[in-house]
Amino acid sequence: MISVLQDQTKHTQTDLKDLVADVEEKKAKVGLTKIEDEGIVVVLNDSEQRETNPNSIAHASDIRDLVNHFFQNGAKAISIEGAGEKEERISFFTSIDCIVNTVLINGTKIVPPFKIRVLGDRDRMITAINDRVALKQIYDRVDKESLEFHMLDGQIMVKLTKYSGPAEIKNAKLK
Repeated sequence: MISVLQDQTKHTQTDLKDLVADVEEKKAKVGLTKIEDEGIVVVLNDSEQRETNPNSIAHASDIRDLVNHFFQNGAKAISIEGAGEKEERISFFTSIDCIVNTVLINGTKIVPPFKIRVLGDRDRMITAINDRVALKQIYDRVDKESLEFHMLDGQIMVKLTKYSGPAEIKNAKLK
């Protein structure tokens, strides 16, 4: 009898460990944990050389385009930091909007310069950032209006904060 109960306890503990590991894996996938991995850091900033005009400033649409472009090219995770070290993790809950010259990410007001941290295969992310065709609008403004857009050198391991924005889920199922 005791050996049967011990076996049942071992199976229960194993099942619980597997369940906890599964929950942790899912939390990581949706951005609810801090993460560190190989990647790149990209800077997007308003032009300092030109008089302010709509083409010389970094827009929320630029950030959305970059986030989508990186995910299309295999990024595992992305966060965006603005002036004052306000960092927001991008998840499927994330909204990126603007109010006048302020960008709202997950409801947090962020202003340039923007540091976009991208985790993923470093070579693929470098190829993605240098794709002047896919990022034509940004590169045109870099060339014509001195919009600042470049990758920071030397950073291979990149740390991202966890998602801290609002999360309302209705009618969802985990598979």
